[in-house]
Amino acid sequence: MLSPLPGAMCLASRLTPQQFRAYLRILTSGHAPDVAPELDTGNGHMIIPDPLLSTKWTSIE
Repeated sequence: MLSPLPGAMCLASRLTPQQFRAYLRILTSGHAPDVAPELDTGNGHMIIPDPLLSTKWTSIE
């Protein structure tokens, strides 16, 4: 992450601000998004919502 080589990519910089805040919240609060797949009644496929956009968070055990 802190490479002495000039121009080296920092992996953390690939996170969007929204992703950074979500992961920071997970690490500091001990809670993670609780995401349940939803069924698309139109075609019968399961839809997995973006966990970082979840409004329901549960404690990590």
